[in-house]
Amino acid sequence: MPALALERVPDNALVLMRTGGQSLADAHEVRFLRLVENAGSPLEALFLAALMNDFAMSSVQVHWLAAQGIDLLLHDGVPDFCVMMQASVGRYRADFGIIDARGSMPKKYVIECDGHDFHERTKDQAKRDRRRDRWMMRNDISVMRFTGAEIFDCPMTCSGEALDAMGVF
Repeated sequence: MPALALERVPDNALVLMRTGGQSLADAHEVRFLRLVENAGSPLEALFLAALMNDFAMSSVQVHWLAAQGIDLLLHDGVPDFCVMMQASVGRYRADFGIIDARGSMPKKYVIECDGHDFHERTKDQAKRDRRRDRWMMRNDISVMRFTGAEIFDCPMTCSGEALDAMGVF
């Protein structure tokens, strides 16, 4: 997957990184700028900004990674959450792969940012997404999908809904 050029990052994604106290905003912006290179689209960059902002306001510890297999992270020393962009999940690639390591049995989540160009535009795309969702479900991975319109209209609502579903809020 080619790196997302910084000029394609939505302006409101950068604005989200600059909220809160200045030192916190600076640290988040630096981390965001490193991670956003792995975003597959401006839509994913915007969701990343919202997700980072929401996690920063929570009490959980998060480790942010780029392009790593979701199963490779189940080892000692994992913080509360690991978030991976462009995560390898079996034979699939997910926009975001998340491991919640807070309990005795880690929980796995996939978040998909469904832009119109790649999802639901044709019957084949819809069929492929449903097959993929069923595979994830059989492998105990919860899938959350947000449309491009939802993310562009209100990225913080989408991120908040995802964190709420994971029991963060």
